Order: sequence, then C-alpha cells, then structure tokens
Amino acid sequence: MIFEPVVLEGQHVRLETLYESHQDGLCRAISDGELWKIFVTIVPHSNDIDQFFSNAKAAQERRESLAFDTIVKEGGDQVVGLTRFMNASRQTNASRSGSPFSA
Repeated sequence: MIFEPVVLEGQHVRLETLYESHQDGLCRAISDGELWKIFVTIVPHSNDIDQFFSNAKAAQERRESLAFDTIVKEGGDQVVGLTRFMNASRQTNASRSGSPFSA
C-alpha cells in the first residue's frame, strides 16, 4: 500500500491532504479549547505548527503516513481538525487511522 495525496469528500466534511495554506485554520482549531492538553491524541501546540507540518510532510515523502486537514464544507470551508492514515501494511493491504483531532 502506498500513500498518495487524495481528496476524500462526503456530504458535510472534506479531507484534504495537509497543505500549508490550511495552517492558519488548523492553528485556530487547535487553539479552540487548547487541544494540545488532551492526552488521548497527539496535537501540536499552535506555536509548534511549523515543525508539525514539516514532520507530517517528511512522513508523507517516506510513504509512512498521509495527513489530512478536516474541513467542514458548510459555512465557508472551515478547517476544524486533522486526521491521518498510517502504518500501512503491504501484506494485509490495510492501514490505520490515527492522531485525529477536531475543534
């Protein structure tokens, strides 16, 4: 299994491959409720978003994971969080979703 950038779209939400153009919206979503304080998922502090993007892009280039911005379509395409596919297995043709968060 190889992770390739793709857009996944449903009726209410769209998942787009992580783009720098979504960085401000992702920071707003992270800061709403101080999501970095939640211990059940990995959320960067908004001050660390540049390193977070760099790490996510590097993992994508190594084909280890693919991060998606979660975008609510209603009300102007607002970035509300992030999720990713990772730990792909060529043997089982499966991957897992991980580190999701949303405001």
